[in-house]
Amino acid sequence: MFAIRSWVENLLICGILTVNVTIISLIATYIDDLDADIFAMLLAIASVYCWRKYKWGYLVGGILLSFTLGLYQSYISTAITLVIMLLIIDLLQGGTAKKVFMAGVKGIIMFGCAAILYLCYLKIATAMTDIALTSGEYNSLDASVSMGLFEFLFSIAKTYIRTLQVI
Repeated sequence: MFAIRSWVENLLICGILTVNVTIISLIATYIDDLDADIFAMLLAIASVYCWRKYKWGYLVGGILLSFTLGLYQSYISTAITLVIMLLIIDLLQGGTAKKVFMAGVKGIIMFGCAAILYLCYLKIATAMTDIALTSGEYNSLDASVSMGLFEFLFSIAKTYIRTLQVI
C-alpha cells in the first residue's frame, strides 16, 4: 500500500508495527488471546488493502473489517489510521481533491458496512446464546455499576489477588 522500495524500509516498518507499546502490552497481558488479536490486526490491514487495491474492494474490506470488530474492536483504529495516511499520501503526491474525496467516501462506506455487519453478528450471537449484554451475566458494565462501593473495591482487590496467585 505504501510502495515500499527497499528491504531496509520494509524492516523498519515491520519493526515499528511489531515492537510498540500496544503489541508489547497485548503480549504481556493477553497472551492467550494473542493469536486472535493479531489475526484481527491482519484483517484490519487486509480490509484497507482491499479498499485501496480493487474497484469494489471497499465492500470486501467492510466484510473483513466486521470480522476485525468481532475479534478485537480496538484494531478499527489501525484501519482508520491507514486510510487517513493513504489519503494524505495521495494528496501529497498530487492526487486531485475529487479523487481523494471519493476514496474517503468509499472508506467511510467500508467502515459503515463493517459496523452494520458487526451489529448483525452481535444480534445473532446474543440470540443464539441467549446472553443479554447488559444483564451482568457476561462481561457487561452494568454488573459493576450495580455494586456498592465496598463490593466494587472488594472485587478489584479479589482480581489482584487472583492475578498474584496465578503468577
